[in-house]
Amino acid sequence: MLFQAPSLGLYLRIVSILALLLGLSDAARLLGVNLGATSPITALGSSAFIYLGVFAIARLFAAVGLWIKASWGPFC
Repeated sequence: MLFQAPSLGLYLRIVSILALLLGLSDAARLLGVNLGATSPITALGSSAFIYLGVFAIARLFAAVGLWIKASWGPFC
């Protein structure tokens, strides 16, 4: 898919910034930034902690991919 239209490029950058902020927010929750002395694993539970970690990494990769307008299709 070609991202040549200027409005589509602007839309991709805005979505990329939103995905980056959400990914960083999830990463902050994983680190327990707002929890004080409570461990994030005990606050979220082990399975929720793992799922949040996977989705945080996926969002950060997606944000970078959208920002550089990478093609996620076949490698040609």
